[in-house]
Amino acid sequence: MKKFLIAACLFALASASYAGVADRFKSNVGGASKSDAENYARDIGLIAGMNDFHDGKAVDTFGFDVGVSGNFLMPSNKLDDKNVFIPMLYGSVKIPILGLNIAARGTSFEQLTSVGGGLKWSVLGNTILPFFPDITVGAFYDRMSTDYYNIDHLSASISASVKVLMLEPYVGAGYDYSRMSVNGGGTASKGGTRLTGGVNFHILPVVYVFGAYVYAGDTKAVQVGAGARF
Repeated sequence: MKKFLIAACLFALASASYAGVADRFKSNVGGASKSDAENYARDIGLIAGMNDFHDGKAVDTFGFDVGVSGNFLMPSNKLDDKNVFIPMLYGSVKIPILGLNIAARGTSFEQLTSVGGGLKWSVLGNTILPFFPDITVGAFYDRMSTDYYNIDHLSASISASVKVLMLEPYVGAGYDYSRMSVNGGGTASKGGTRLTGGVNFHILPVVYVFGAYVYAGDTKAVQVGAGARF
């Protein structure tokens, strides 16, 4: 499984353009239409949004969930017509008094910097019934930027998962809204739904790897990652 994860990340890196996200934007923005800019904003925001969940669980009392994901985006916009690979760190911890999880995530890669966070709440979890899913909802905000623009990204998601031995398949749906402000003037914004299906493989009681497919209309994405929950 570790070899598969490394191979997937190397494939994603090899598929990405040699130029960074910002360079491709700078090269193609001159002849872009309003629709091109809106789709670009949506696609870049999706890089953060697809990290809303990797299962249907919230962290237990005094617990942590930390890890890294590799996000391989196949964009539909004309401003970035190359496949994009962006890794992202994530983590969450529970506030016992409020019963909520505080989550944070971020990256600085390919000239793109992103810092974000949000709240997650377990609607159903730690059930005693076999094969009954854990269900979690969440809401996030991210600030994404390059030398040429800033993007404010909002997302809301619901996810469900069930653990069967070492496997934990999950599904989820979300909504992403991104507003891009271009340095020197001009804005573009767009929202859209996101559907995710994936599976966690628990190598050890606290260590897992995961993979998922993300569908967001014309834009598709694949996600792989590894982390620890304790």
